[in-house]
Parts: sequence; C-alpha cells; structure tokens
Amino acid sequence: MNAIAMNIEDELAEELKVVKFPIRQSLNELEQLADVHRREAGVCKQRIADRKRSLKAELANLALARRIAKSRYETEMAQIAEQEADAKSSAAEAIASDEKLVTYNLGAIELLAE
Repeated sequence: MNAIAMNIEDELAEELKVVKFPIRQSLNELEQLADVHRREAGVCKQRIADRKRSLKAELANLALARRIAKSRYETEMAQIAEQEADAKSSAAEAIASDEKLVTYNLGAIELLAE
C-alpha cells in the first residue's frame, strides 16, 4: 500500500478503537449512552426505509418507461408491417397489370404475323 492509504488506515483504526468505559458508571450515564445508540439506530432504520421507498419508486418509473418503450416499439413494428403489406400489394398490382399488357402485346404481334 502507498503511504496515503496506510495513513488513512491508521487513522481509521485509531477512530474505530473500542472505547472502554469504566465499570462504575452511573445508571444515568448508561441510560444516556443507550439513548444515543437508540437514536442512531433509529436514524439508520429511517435511512434504510427511505432508501427502500426510493428504490421502489425508481423501479416503478423504470417499469413504466419500459412499458412505454415496448408499446412504441410494437406500434412502430405494426406500421412497418403495414408498409410492407402495402408495398407487396402495390407491386403485385403493377406486375399483374404489366403481365396483362405483355399478353396483349404478344397477342397483337401474333395477329400481325398472320
């Protein structure tokens, strides 16, 4: 580890050392310490609840965005399918018309050849 990381580690180790309380503390001091810990636990529980609520809302928004995107995708795919069908239909009509003209013209050539 580099010097900065070792320095940070040493500082954290110093801060995290367990404080040993004297055995003969008054009941009032113990109650005050217990209250501090209760409050801190309550704050942490509240943060947990807030984060869970926030996550639930965020996931609901993402699910809605997913449904909207899927709907838009399905709509676009339906439009493309409709355009493909129109193109095939139009081409089929044009081909059929040209085939009739080919038949007519070949018939006319045969009549002229006689």
